[in-house]
Amino acid sequence: RAGERASEQAGGRAGRSGAMAAATSSSTPWLDTANRVAAVLVALPMYAQLLKLIVRWVPRGASERRAPRLIAHRARLGDALGGGDEDCSLRGIERCKTAGVDMVELAVQLTADKQVVVLHDSTLETQFPELAVAEFAVQRLSRRQIPAAVPSLREALAAVGDVPVVLVLKHEGEGAGLVEAVAREVSAARPSWEGVTWGSLSSRAVNRQCQAARPQAPTLFSSRERWTLVLCFLALVLPLVPVEAGRQFWVPADYGFSSFLGPMLRHLARRGVVVVAYTVNEGAVNLDREAREVLAAGATTLCTDRYGHFDKMWADMGHPSSSSDVDEAAADARKTKSSE
Repeated sequence: RAGERASEQAGGRAGRSGAMAAATSSSTPWLDTANRVAAVLVALPMYAQLLKLIVRWVPRGASERRAPRLIAHRARLGDALGGGDEDCSLRGIERCKTAGVDMVELAVQLTADKQVVVLHDSTLETQFPELAVAEFAVQRLSRRQIPAAVPSLREALAAVGDVPVVLVLKHEGEGAGLVEAVAREVSAARPSWEGVTWGSLSSRAVNRQCQAARPQAPTLFSSRERWTLVLCFLALVLPLVPVEAGRQFWVPADYGFSSFLGPMLRHLARRGVVVVAYTVNEGAVNLDREAREVLAAGATTLCTDRYGHFDKMWADMGHPSSSSDVDEAAADARKTKSSE
């Protein structure tokens, strides 16, 4: 009987130990997940600090440039409530020249007979809905089928004079044909290509064609190129990536700016990249706040339909014309935001 009791006690202890081991093993996945989450939460602030430290280093030979303060989006000179001329109109372009704007943005595309016109939309429906051909793509229409109110690139360049321009190549279905046609018109109007930036915001191939056609003219970053730079920033190798000074890095003002990407954008600005926030067009109440927020996040330039408003208020805002000024403007903007 003593032996039986001893064996029963041993069996009970073994059962309890097995039950405890089973309970521990069943809860192990939850503990592992919690440990991983805790490790990530601890590592994130350290990673963010490391990102800021890495991008403070600027490669030797990087050339910082003075960026334009403002870009007149589609050659519009509206005030805080809007207004201004029609998109990319000849009158608006002429007013930009008279006002002496920093830079004018013009969207260009190719017609069926290989003429370059200044028009943002792919059809004429927005500006000329009454036309029988309004719903047809501009690439399918000849120049004679397009109203004279839509200027050609040759007319636009003559009207804008020597004011700097950024030519955004739209609806790039024609590929090299569009690049060659634009290069021909610009070379005739400005043989030196002084003050001309061109390219596509969506097609890397078009930007490569632009660089091959006129290596001395700065180009835009396409969406793929922009995301590549973001990934290089996150991988801590951005300072090692070659970046051409003078190119324009366009970021949507409504969602593209954040304090997380601010160090990357300021790093690019120090290397001569023009960081453009587009399009800063909020209502009169939030317009100034939106401008200050994107400047604080790293923008060097505002692209806006409200050029007339910003031109008047710029002296109060302060224009970041160098890397040190960018940091000072960002600090001022953050103080203003926190006080509000």
